[in-house]
Amino acid sequence: MKTGEKMVLMIAVHKWKPEAEITITKEMIYGFTLLLEGKQPQGIKLQSTHMRSDHGAFCVWEAPNREELGNFFKKFGPTLLKATEFVPVL
Repeated sequence: MKTGEKMVLMIAVHKWKPEAEITITKEMIYGFTLLLEGKQPQGIKLQSTHMRSDHGAFCVWEAPNREELGNFFKKFGPTLLKATEFVPVL
């Protein structure tokens, strides 16, 4: 992220098939571990996560742009990324 670059708030809408549940759960645990260890790219912050009972979740992220957030997802959760739509909020 460059100095003075504006951050974007995004909602990640996750909806996966029941048969992907175990793989998605493993990827999410790995992703949360990276966040807790501070290993995410500069400027990417998870604000909140809300699990759904129908194989999905809503997460609010702060990031420089959609591409950088998507690249972070590629690193920890390629299966989750395929089941995600990023919706810019601000």
